[in-house]
Amino acid sequence: MKWLLLAALLAQTVARGAEEVPAWLADLARQPAKSYPAKVSTVVLLAEEHLTVDEAGRRTMRERGAVRILAGRGGGLRAYRSYNARSGKLRSFQAWLVRPGGAVQSYGKDKVLDIALDSSAAYNEGRAKVVECDRAAPEGSVFGWEVVEEESTLFTTYPYSFQEEAPVEMGRFTLTLPAGWEARWTMFNHERKEPAISGNSYTWELRDLPWLEGEEHSVGWQALAPRLGITYWPKEGSAAALKPLGNWGDVSAWMTRFVEPAVEVTPAIEAKARALAQAEDSEWGKIRAVAEYVQKVNYVSVQMNVTRGGGYSPNAAGRVLERNYGDCKDKVTLMRALLKALGVETYTVAVFSGSRGFVRREWPSAQQFNHVITAVKVGPGVTAPTVVEHESKGRLLVFDVTDPVTPLGGLDEDEQGSWGMLVAESGGGLLKLPVLGADSSRIERRVEAEITGGGGANAVIRSVYHGQAAAGWMMIETRLGADEVRKRWERMLSRRAGGVTVAGVKSEAKDGAYTATVEYSLRQLGKLMQGRLLIVTPGMLAPEPEYRFAERERREPVELRASSRTDSVVIKAPDGFTVDELPAEVNQSGQFGSFQASWRVEGALLLFEQKLKVNDAVVQVKDYRQVKAFFDEVAGAGSSPVVLMKK
Repeated sequence: MKWLLLAALLAQTVARGAEEVPAWLADLARQPAKSYPAKVSTVVLLAEEHLTVDEAGRRTMRERGAVRILAGRGGGLRAYRSYNARSGKLRSFQAWLVRPGGAVQSYGKDKVLDIALDSSAAYNEGRAKVVECDRAAPEGSVFGWEVVEEESTLFTTYPYSFQEEAPVEMGRFTLTLPAGWEARWTMFNHERKEPAISGNSYTWELRDLPWLEGEEHSVGWQALAPRLGITYWPKEGSAAALKPLGNWGDVSAWMTRFVEPAVEVTPAIEAKARALAQAEDSEWGKIRAVAEYVQKVNYVSVQMNVTRGGGYSPNAAGRVLERNYGDCKDKVTLMRALLKALGVETYTVAVFSGSRGFVRREWPSAQQFNHVITAVKVGPGVTAPTVVEHESKGRLLVFDVTDPVTPLGGLDEDEQGSWGMLVAESGGGLLKLPVLGADSSRIERRVEAEITGGGGANAVIRSVYHGQAAAGWMMIETRLGADEVRKRWERMLSRRAGGVTVAGVKSEAKDGAYTATVEYSLRQLGKLMQGRLLIVTPGMLAPEPEYRFAERERREPVELRASSRTDSVVIKAPDGFTVDELPAEVNQSGQFGSFQASWRVEGALLLFEQKLKVNDAVVQVKDYRQVKAFFDEVAGAGSSPVVLMKK
């Protein structure tokens, strides 16, 4: 739980036994609890922040929040606030727990942890203070906190989210500017809400925000939670360092001063670039050689210069080359410098990694992004699904060099179809990232099985994964090892058939594809009836399709990712049995994709084949029944039985 639901000025306190608790928190704790679904473990009673900007642009953020524990205990609940140790500080951080009987537990300074935002960071100015709620806090307890942070920054934009997943009974945000300053705002994922204005203070208030359940194949809470994008600017002639950024071109040009100086071609960079490209004759080959090298540069978070360009200021490319490590912005800078040495033009592209629908065009701000990738200018001879046409920069090949397993020409699924910001002195701005076709994330499987005595089976499944389908498995094997791969195969096959034992897994990653050959056995594939009929379900031998939907009311849109899979199952029937009855062929096609399934007999072999193509789409709640019906048809084919009769 990351909510920092915090405050205006520290309030008057009320005595509670031997401890003291602020009056606002005591009042919230006394309120009757509302009813929520059984799965909801906490509810946010108050989420409040007050941002005050002074004439020099320095910011003070006063926040307070309260969360009621509805089920279980307080484990995992915490108050959390990040800050920059170089340009800001947390002036105060207090927290309390009010138990159902009224007893109060106060969290002193010894309970406030000061941690690095990334413990692996080589250099880390980004930090956070955290207070963990008592894990033994009983149901009905209310955990509350107050924090005051001060910060110097060049930004004149500010994002505020009213919610994460938990329901929120009251969310409030206040902006106070110096006299004569102006502001504009955009509300996302909620009907437009005009603020209450008092002098130069603006207050937005939202009530009774429902639980964001996190349903299967949802777009994610980041794209659903109500939030504000605020832009403010000083009156003419004051705070000259604070530049109004009215459009995406302005934001892009402003960011170049933080990004471009590091893309410097040193003698070492030039020598390395020549060495990488010396065996390559084509434009694609040179770019690929550089990309593959930089992908192998160690990723280490470097939380530096967070206020200079919001953390977009990278280390110099020569420094990254020398040390052989860096974070996303450092790896992008190194790739760009190496290609610059080869005469190839490149750009930094800021993106949001984790939710395609998070970045919105309506609010020009670099604070919508959390990651950077590369755009390489290419000629007509370079063709790849990740080449996009830019109105002023021409053909651009986009590539995430931080992704260790996706090769040049591919792109992480979470980034596809989202908005990025091309950083350039002129002609920059928003760039729509490509959505790769279904063939760019495809699976091709063949299963060969033999039914054993009693209806069990021994089988071998060979699966070839391409594109993003391959990336997931390569990441698992690289980070977690072969034993974890075997365990996942066993779980995956058991979900459909049950009683599965995996004897071994052999895998190979080559040219962006991942191949796994799995030997396994099933305790029960066929069911023998009356000693004469054998009921077999061929689809049980292949893993379940990714998309399955529950029989319940849907609350959130469904996000489908473009993909395809082909499953071919070959079963050798037991001696003395012949196929008596086959299911009817299935052939469906529509807005969500296409699906074909067929069963046939060739001599002593029973053959089952299914082909599924899924279209890239966000399906609104009103169309949930249609998308569920389509994938129910897919699941039904995999569960269709074949009847064999003893001669």
